[in-house]
Amino acid sequence: MPSINLDGREVRYELVRRPVKYLRIYVMPEGYLRIVSPTEDVEDFIRNKKSWILEKLAVFEEIPQETFEKFPLFGRFYDVEKSSKTGICGNVLCYQSYPCFELFLRRTLRKEISSIIARYSPLIGRTPNRVFIRKSRGRWGSCSSKGNLSFSLMAVSLPEKLLEYLVLHELTHLIEMNHSRTFWNIVGRFHPDYREERRELRRWWVIVRNNPFWKRIMECQS
Repeated sequence: MPSINLDGREVRYELVRRPVKYLRIYVMPEGYLRIVSPTEDVEDFIRNKKSWILEKLAVFEEIPQETFEKFPLFGRFYDVEKSSKTGICGNVLCYQSYPCFELFLRRTLRKEISSIIARYSPLIGRTPNRVFIRKSRGRWGSCSSKGNLSFSLMAVSLPEKLLEYLVLHELTHLIEMNHSRTFWNIVGRFHPDYREERRELRRWWVIVRNNPFWKRIMECQS
């Protein structure tokens, strides 16, 4: 993967050639750039975005070392051990196999999401049609026009307050499908610190995408 020097920092980038009208740049959770461009001549474009890129990459310097050694569950980092059973054993997450580990995480997340929906649905006057847990690598959650909510399995790693915000966010889309002022007014009624929580969600996305246990789970065939 090629790299470019930005103020003394070597930044790796992946070039994706596509017939797009404008160049697009993405800072990937693994700490490199993805450039979507109709041409290979992209380095001037990257340099023009230097300040924005370095600001985004600064998030990676805040990743706790535990991210690479332990597994995050509801914001707490656990040691992980292979065992004859799957579940929380004191301060350790035990698992028989990665498919069993995934099933445990699905059940745990669904139970927590169901509890949050049960609390907030009467308050906002909306109930989802169906709720899906998916192995999504692109977003924490989504709401469909059919009234279905989908959540990434990786959301089970989030601290409970952030998970609560995430579920409320998607529930609110049952009222407003876009991010209008009305949408944020509803969210802010229950989570006045939603701007900070959005920033925290971006930080946690970096954490889970760099966690080695999550990488194995997401690669595992269900």
